Amino acid sequence: AVVSTQSTGTQGIWLLLVSFFAVAGSFLLNIGLQHGQATLVSLVRNVDIVAAYTFDTLIFDHTFSALSVIGGLLVVLATVGSGLVDLLMIEDRESDRYCKLDMEQSTRALVTSENDENG
Repeated sequence: AVVSTQSTGTQGIWLLLVSFFAVAGSFLLNIGLQHGQATLVSLVRNVDIVAAYTFDTLIFDHTFSALSVIGGLLVVLATVGSGLVDLLMIEDRESDRYCKLDMEQSTRALVTSENDENG
């Protein structure tokens, strides 16, 4: 068992503060998803894993096993990886859209010049 150096009352206050900020973070995440790119917001969301480990270690004097740390790292790496793939796909779609626009403009210009020559 882990022996805490803090009193029960102090830990209770910290627990209430962590709970309050977790709820506030959820509300802010909702607002971020409504107004921002979901890929970027979901990447930022995983900061809470790092914050949870930090709070547990510094405030609650909790020690972690190697498996806990590896699991947290796997979650963060998977999210970052999927976010990067999504960002690359968005960039590809944007570049395809611009290529299509350029082709449409070129086609219109060609048709217009042929009509001017014939008309």
